[in-house]
Amino acid sequence: MPAGAGVGLIASVMMRPLLAAILPLTIVIAAPAVAGAQPIGMGDVTKEMGRTEIRPMRTPLLGVAAGFHGDVALMGEVELGYAWGEYHDRWLLPKTRLWRASAVLRGAYGQEDSVAASALVGWGTVSLVGFVIQGGADVRLDPGDVDAGPIVQLTGRLGPFGLKAGGWVHLLDADPDWGWSVGLGWTFNDFKKPIVDPAKDRAKEAVDRVR
Repeated sequence: MPAGAGVGLIASVMMRPLLAAILPLTIVIAAPAVAGAQPIGMGDVTKEMGRTEIRPMRTPLLGVAAGFHGDVALMGEVELGYAWGEYHDRWLLPKTRLWRASAVLRGAYGQEDSVAASALVGWGTVSLVGFVIQGGADVRLDPGDVDAGPIVQLTGRLGPFGLKAGGWVHLLDADPDWGWSVGLGWTFNDFKKPIVDPAKDRAKEAVDRVR
């Protein structure tokens, strides 16, 4: 592909979110003028831009992460779960506020190899910036060295991307041990706009008009 064409393709992809935000604003401003009505003032535009519609949201979760394990090892993990809560639909910076429950499989390879599984519950708010905090039980699954205890994870989010840090303590052995991990991850589905049923939307609009 010629260099110019590649640059053009990258620019077009980066401009799509900006155009998606600007186009509705342009329509709102221009439509009354086209129809011969009173033009909309900046106060109306500001109010429309700040309007938020809260939609219920339920979604399966899939997340992956890779990073560093406290036992001097590389770490990778896969998370599967389910989330429920609210999607705040607005022009600028839409966000989700979701409770979540998930199972995580974590593997580390390095100075000490290990495999562990966690059951987590938590809550988070995700937008351009956000966070997710989770806690639960962690079980080390190494052959001949099974142990378990509590675990806590905190993830700072930038949209679907996250910087994840976790710590756990295994308490079943006579000599308890603890560990930690930190990594970069990607979570699917918990930042996507929920699929809307047009019939339900029309019914809600009819109820709002009556009110």
